[in-house]
Amino acid sequence: MRGAFSFHFFALLFVFCIFAPIYETKTKNYYIMEHQLIVESDLIAYLSQKENINTFINFCIRERMKAEINMAMRKVRRPSLEERENNHINSDTLKPLSAEEVENPNTPFFGKKIVITGQFLAFPKRDVLGKLLKQYGADMNTSISKKTDIVIMGYAAGPKKKDLIKDLKGQGFPIQVYNEDQLLRVFDEYQIPHDELPDEKPIVIE
Repeated sequence: MRGAFSFHFFALLFVFCIFAPIYETKTKNYYIMEHQLIVESDLIAYLSQKENINTFINFCIRERMKAEINMAMRKVRRPSLEERENNHINSDTLKPLSAEEVENPNTPFFGKKIVITGQFLAFPKRDVLGKLLKQYGADMNTSISKKTDIVIMGYAAGPKKKDLIKDLKGQGFPIQVYNEDQLLRVFDEYQIPHDELPDEKPIVIE
């Protein structure tokens, strides 16, 4: 009786030591979800039959390794506030200008539905680039669809958007893709000033 009590006490203590370090951890960019250990009836039956403590220890170690792997697979990257501000496009930027308000209607951007994705060295904030394109007649959008005419793609663009563009092109939709260098060359060709942009106002994330 005493031996059985000692075994179960040690077993519970060992389980606690093995799984206690697996807790919710928060860093600047990563949130690791708390591991929930669910003890089912078949697991209880399995443990009650084990008299060999080494087998039990190995079982606990394997379960911890599984838990750590699951946690790593559930890692979710959350953008920082700065990244959110940089990637945000204000609702006002998404409202196209009338033809009379456009700076120059004779550019490739006039009347085109344009989506910005990725990051740009010349335009750390997407909203600044969006406003500039809007001045030249662009109809700015935030998602790629069959109606999209141009995608301005910076570095670190999401693979899902790249796959979507490829899929839409395969269906016959003539989406044009400009990288940053190509975009700047078009700006220069049509004498669109971009070196000295107006002072940026603080972006309010809506």
